[in-house]
Amino acid sequence: MDGCGAIWQNRGKYGKIIEENKTILLIMDIVINIQPILDFLNLPADQMLLRLFYYVGWIPVAITFIWGVCQVWLRYIRLTYGASQKTVLLAIDIPRGNAQTPMAVENIFSYLAGAHSSKDLYEKWWLGEWQLYFSFEIISIDGYIQFLIWLPQKYRNLIEAAIYSQYPDAEITEVNDYTAGMPTNFPDEEYDIFGSEYKLVKDSVYPIKTYKHFEHQMGEPETQYKDPMAVLMDLMGSMKKGEQLWYQILTIPISGEWTEKGDDEIKKIIGEKVKKNNFVDKFIDGLVNLMGNFSEMIYKLWGDIETSKSEEKEPQFKMMNLKPKQKKQVEEIQEKVSKIGFAVKIRYI
Repeated sequence: MDGCGAIWQNRGKYGKIIEENKTILLIMDIVINIQPILDFLNLPADQMLLRLFYYVGWIPVAITFIWGVCQVWLRYIRLTYGASQKTVLLAIDIPRGNAQTPMAVENIFSYLAGAHSSKDLYEKWWLGEWQLYFSFEIISIDGYIQFLIWLPQKYRNLIEAAIYSQYPDAEITEVNDYTAGMPTNFPDEEYDIFGSEYKLVKDSVYPIKTYKHFEHQMGEPETQYKDPMAVLMDLMGSMKKGEQLWYQILTIPISGEWTEKGDDEIKKIIGEKVKKNNFVDKFIDGLVNLMGNFSEMIYKLWGDIETSKSEEKEPQFKMMNLKPKQKKQVEEIQEKVSKIGFAVKIRYI
């Protein structure tokens, strides 16, 4: 009894009591019964796994199941919405005498930004609406080359206005789908098929070569511009009877949020700190900052440890300190993010 009394008198300190085969921890007047934990750890492996699944294991299974159901539903309503949209295929013919710079095509794409629209939760998850896209195509059938645009019917006036504004003498004609008579299952007895898709080597914030890189200020006016499509046109013109080549550029109008990624890449190049955008990074940064503030508070309370807050000095004239290649990258990215952006997929068959 004297021993037990001594234990209970010291219950304000860390202690441990074993009473009737039960393990109890006493911490600062808080009684914690850890016997269930010990019993759980002493269970066989199969029973331990069953207990874990019974108490917490079903949570990730339920989350995965709900996520899967949402994805199946979203796919179904999106397919339904897509099937309800009327589309049209337009053939574009530009007279040879209608000379224009490649800037005219860039202006046409600027018009297409008006097709972008944001979707709320009701439109996205109940109506299945998604951003409709355009397909700019160049096809060669038996050596005959044609420029085409596949688009939703409701945007026909938009695309026609964009083309006529840059090419007043253009001829726009609705044509039948050139893929209608082609087989859908391969290998096929009559046709062989080969296709591929272009993929960026670097991040999408880095621009690819545009028409400006094919302009030369020296020489005669007719030689100042080298058409980058000349090789493709020669290849398409060489198609023989029974041969076809399809070149498709799918463009989806998007919001201007993509420019933030370019701004972050510029900050990385010049050495600035990039702000975290996702929830996990924000949570980790917040936790680290909280621990740092707590440690600093403890140091101040102790008073025997001197702390000095290191101030990061921003380098002066960062652009001046960049290497020529880095400076060129920054300039090119800045020019790209100043343009209207599209999500693009380029493929050929």
